[in-house]
Amino acid sequence: MSAETPKPVVATEAAPVAPVEFTPVAVEEVAGEKAIVPAEEAPKVEETPKIEGEAAAAAPVEEKKEEKAEEKVVEPIYSGVLGYKAPGLKNAFRFSKKFFWFGEEPVATSSLAEYLRGEKPEIAHPTAAWSSQTGKGLIYFVKHADKKDSPAGVLNLVRTH
Repeated sequence: MSAETPKPVVATEAAPVAPVEFTPVAVEEVAGEKAIVPAEEAPKVEETPKIEGEAAAAAPVEEKKEEKAEEKVVEPIYSGVLGYKAPGLKNAFRFSKKFFWFGEEPVATSSLAEYLRGEKPEIAHPTAAWSSQTGKGLIYFVKHADKKDSPAGVLNLVRTH
């Protein structure tokens, strides 16, 4: 081993930091959304010029349509039908549909016999074990919605290995 002499550490002084000034802010609701505006600045309200005749009647209708678009609430999808076209020349024109659902409850390994038969053991067995314990983080597939008790396919959304 070679012996190196430790070099002394020189402490440098940092430049003084100026204190941060506090700026009061106000929260205002603009078009259904809360916005933070500095208290010193007054919010600017846009005034629309008065329009006479047919144009005046059309303007309020446009504003109502925009408000309706913002009020849409997006609902999560937990089950449904997936459609796809398989790769290859002969399958390019055939459209296939499969019913899917997200796993929320454990599914017994005995009901996954079709999946275990068609998948590689190093992939299928950990997924089947996960399915029998929790069932969360998995997407199950079948051809028809009425055969939900025995899934034909399982996709693991969580990496287990």
